[in-house]
Amino acid sequence: MRYLLCTALCLAALPVHAEDARTPLTLTASEAAAVREEMRGFLEGVQAITSGLADNDMKAVAKAARGLGMSGANHVPMSLRMRLPMEFKEMGRATHMGFDTLAIDADGLGDAGHSMKQLSETLQNCNACHASFRLETKPK
Repeated sequence: MRYLLCTALCLAALPVHAEDARTPLTLTASEAAAVREEMRGFLEGVQAITSGLADNDMKAVAKAARGLGMSGANHVPMSLRMRLPMEFKEMGRATHMGFDTLAIDADGLGDAGHSMKQLSETLQNCNACHASFRLETKPK
């Protein structure tokens, strides 16, 4: 409850028309759609991981995490990869690798607490990326 109150007070203190200082990623509509699709995939996978953790089903945790690992990074078109800033790609790679590590440890250790900590650490990459970049679509 204190967290919610603190968050509400912090948000209330923000200027109404604050400038978005994040680095813009100006992409075509199809490129922006591909980035958003990957982000939605991360969110769906995180939901499956947390569901598995809640049920203490470490096989489900491993399966969901594995789907978000480096094998899932290969569907991003090369033309888009070439246009993205290095910092963005490094955060994405660290995120995919974090999910790979989570999958390996969920299978091998079967420790829900350890997996939850790994998930939290991996989600820090998501937060850092969203704090650093914003998507913009090129006008037609």
